[in-house]
Amino acid sequence: MNDSQGNAEHDTPPERPGQSRHWANLKTVRLDENRHLAELRKAQGLLHPKHRVGVALSGGGIRSATFSLGVIQALAHGHRIKSIDYLSTVSGGGYIGSWLSACIYRARETASSDPVRDVEEKIAPNNIHHATDEPGEVRFLRAYSN
Repeated sequence: MNDSQGNAEHDTPPERPGQSRHWANLKTVRLDENRHLAELRKAQGLLHPKHRVGVALSGGGIRSATFSLGVIQALAHGHRIKSIDYLSTVSGGGYIGSWLSACIYRARETASSDPVRDVEEKIAPNNIHHATDEPGEVRFLRAYSN
């Protein structure tokens, strides 16, 4: 980049006719993200960690979804789902990631005081004693993972 192009971190792209747009620089976006995550953690009664926690659930179809389910259930067993800041998914991992997000959303919609904890209790393997105790989506995965 030469001097005539300026510093991309502080520049705004040229405006198109009829458009006015302000672009944030990366530093501003990261500060805003840190503030937002800190607020979420405080609301959940968690400490604001120095480092973020991310979980990536990869693809590979139904078998990958089944494996990812085991990972999510292990995290639920240790009450660690609440500590996840980022969830990245693709393909079979996306099936489980979106299922988990939907479960938490539904628990929140029922005015649960702690929706993540409620979901952890529902899916933790130590709380499932019979096939009927498992959510329907989990039973489906187990039935068709071969």
